[in-house]
Amino acid sequence: MRRVLLLLLALLPAVPLSGQGVVPEELFAASPDVLFTRIGDIVQLSSGRIIAVDPSESRLTFFDGDGSYLARVGREGTGPGEYRSIGGIWVMAGDSVGVWDSRNGRVTILDGWGETGRTFSPDFGAATEGVHPDRLLAGFADGHFVLASMGPGPEGAEGIRADRVVLELFGPDGEFVRALGEDFGFLRVFSEAGGGPLPFSPYPWGAALEDDLLFTNGYFADVRRFDRAGSETSIPVKGESIELADAWDRLDEVAGDLGERGYRYLRADDRRKGSVPALGRIFVSDEGHLWVKAYAPTRDALPMRRSGVPPGGSWTVYTPGGEFVASVEMPDDFAPMVVAGDRIVGVTWSPFDEQSVAVFRWSGVR
Repeated sequence: MRRVLLLLLALLPAVPLSGQGVVPEELFAASPDVLFTRIGDIVQLSSGRIIAVDPSESRLTFFDGDGSYLARVGREGTGPGEYRSIGGIWVMAGDSVGVWDSRNGRVTILDGWGETGRTFSPDFGAATEGVHPDRLLAGFADGHFVLASMGPGPEGAEGIRADRVVLELFGPDGEFVRALGEDFGFLRVFSEAGGGPLPFSPYPWGAALEDDLLFTNGYFADVRRFDRAGSETSIPVKGESIELADAWDRLDEVAGDLGERGYRYLRADDRRKGSVPALGRIFVSDEGHLWVKAYAPTRDALPMRRSGVPPGGSWTVYTPGGEFVASVEMPDDFAPMVVAGDRIVGVTWSPFDEQSVAVFRWSGVR
């Protein structure tokens, strides 16, 4: 296994950056014996240490800045230092780390070495009615954080019911501040065979930019920007424009029978419902650049996301003001998560679908 994984990492192609030459210059592989079923999130501390979250194992794994294994913390449970569903992590001042656990309904604060500090439950009683807190969208250095709270929406055209997504801002001690805005999430259809989301449903992504929240559900070629007062602006970005029939053709080529992937409730008529998102994911680098992935049906459709963050893809990079900076084509087996200093950190896959953390030396745009 060690030889196979190292070979895979060594053969990952360089990442070309338009107008900037070829990057990265060198690859540091994480410890080849530290494999994951699914990496849900990665952050990097100011010290250089890297933290990767494995939601299926309810634990966090620490690496040094070059990807060498340091320690693992956490386990399944409801006690101190235990988690039931890690929905995201973020870095605060002093390299403290906030861990959002959606099933336990609480935030745990760790120090930069993984020692458990205080734990608190956000004030959901003061938050929006009719929705349930789900994913962490963004966390800020001063301890504020934003959750995507979700619930059923009204039935719309073509018998589609879109999930309601409320962007809820909480303070450093869990106090509810305000709902910054709303959007729609999964598009669901229902039949005698059951009900569930359409494969090309929107998926909520968020990122912190200074004190603001950047948000997209992927359906439109812009990113919404909210300040803490709830005022909103938008950043136009480049996305994909894909016809629904074309998206189904591409997905069928790689996914085979969707019935084998839990889509037995879909009828032939359902393939003509909805549309295709334009954006696949966003994140913000330590320099404040916005990274945007164009939507790819063969990678970003819901049945293809069982293994976590989709790899590869075409990315565009923007300044905080929305000015285009560069285009980046990622390797097919690498999903970038962090761009910090001269490193780009992300997830890579083995031929056996096991995941690991990869660290590139990066000389391109930050």
